[in-house]
Amino acid sequence: MNKAAAGARLGPCRKRVMVPLMVIVATWLGESLMTSDKQRSPTRSAPSARQGSAQAPPERYARAVEATPRGIEVQGGETAPGGAVLPWENAVLCRSQSLRDWLTYLHGFRSFGTTGSTVYADPAVQTNIAVGLSAELEAARQEVRRRIGIDAESPLLYVHRDIATLRAHSCVPPNAVAFYDGAIHVADISQEEGGSRELWRSLLHEYTHHALLTHGIQHPAWFQEGLAMHVGQESVRDFKVSWPGIHPTQMNEVPRAASTSSLGQFYGQSFMMVAFLETLCAGRVGCGEARFVSKLRDGAEPTTFFESSVRELNLSSNVDPLERWQGYFKTFTRQ
Repeated sequence: MNKAAAGARLGPCRKRVMVPLMVIVATWLGESLMTSDKQRSPTRSAPSARQGSAQAPPERYARAVEATPRGIEVQGGETAPGGAVLPWENAVLCRSQSLRDWLTYLHGFRSFGTTGSTVYADPAVQTNIAVGLSAELEAARQEVRRRIGIDAESPLLYVHRDIATLRAHSCVPPNAVAFYDGAIHVADISQEEGGSRELWRSLLHEYTHHALLTHGIQHPAWFQEGLAMHVGQESVRDFKVSWPGIHPTQMNEVPRAASTSSLGQFYGQSFMMVAFLETLCAGRVGCGEARFVSKLRDGAEPTTFFESSVRELNLSSNVDPLERWQGYFKTFTRQ
């Protein structure tokens, strides 16, 4: 996850994806955030509208960003030092020397704190919006816990004044509406039609990444992204997927070099792979998202997780697991 983006979510009609930069998760995020998760108090109080002074980003967040590998490889665009191809207009901000600029930009955000949870908002964001999002963050925590069985302490939440500003100051695709880099970043779209609903979806999507990553689950990438899309109440129809797709064994990592269309295929197929496992559960008690997460936390091999899960859920059939998947996927792409 880059300062830039562990997982960037693209809005409806703009497709929602996890930015390839998020492919590499810093060791700090995998270890230090888990330690922090255990140490922070679960006790909460109501956010206070009296709070709102500008503050520097917390040290723990600064360390997370500093520890995160930077750069992305996507066909087209400008090549940055180290060979990373940066297709965004703000590509210069993706470079390592931009870290100070990023933290300086966030320094001007006002803090709205609760015990165990802090929201930082651009001064242009109305106080009631920031306070309301603090409550939404807690609601997202409860929903993610219900869906995947992980109760992850709230990360920091940064509320940018609008989508254009979020994109201008961060290293994300030009159609990103939210991302996670150790903190959740969203834009205030509350005044747009359907804006409140999209903010809620963004919180769910990015909180899912936060819960998985702070509890030791980085791979497989198809599960990390597909699950976040399911919890975020998103639709595969936002993505153009086609037969024969990407072989499941090549879905364990987000492509480091890919066209926009092939990235869309990756994310859409990730959604479909999670949906396929849910279909195989066929209503069996204890089978579903939380069970899959539990298996990965217990040490299931990420590189063979899809095939082994299909085989386990498909005991009554002699059909090869990958053939069963291909039949399901082919039927979907012909609809």
